[in-house]
Amino acid sequence: MGTLQLGIYPLFYDDITDRDYLMKHIYPDMERNYYWSTDFSPSYYIAQAKAGFIAVTDIYQGEELLLPEIQYSYAILHFEDLHISKKVQKLLRRKHLQLTIDTSLEKIAEAVRNYHQNCWLTPKYLQILIQTTQIREDFQPIAAYIEENGKAVAGEIGYIIGDTYTSLT
Repeated sequence: MGTLQLGIYPLFYDDITDRDYLMKHIYPDMERNYYWSTDFSPSYYIAQAKAGFIAVTDIYQGEELLLPEIQYSYAILHFEDLHISKKVQKLLRRKHLQLTIDTSLEKIAEAVRNYHQNCWLTPKYLQILIQTTQIREDFQPIAAYIEENGKAVAGEIGYIIGDTYTSLT
């Protein structure tokens, strides 16, 4: 990769829903990967996610911005290749753990915000995720958490598009 131009660029709904624009201007551009938007609508959020962006939020000059990022590479876990060490297997057998996956995002979002200072998972961002559940598209936000003896000890928020899960937290 050559010299990177640091910056953050506007990204509009028409950009992320235009396949030709994505293929010609966004995906091949290895110098730009950070974008911003003031569009906090569920339809924008779903469109940017389906286009391959992963968004967080930040405040700039008093205004909350959605910050979609198209990453230069992605980590993909193929479950048939999953390796769990003997040490972890032993720990999992010893503990009384229960995995829960549901669409109740609020509980996990609150725990994430309480744990991390200056968290990008703002109330406005959470509301977008909740609102996406009302749009009937191939998009589903979920919360997953592990409980030990009835107490949540770990949690995760993400979304499913088709057969792909994207981790946000």
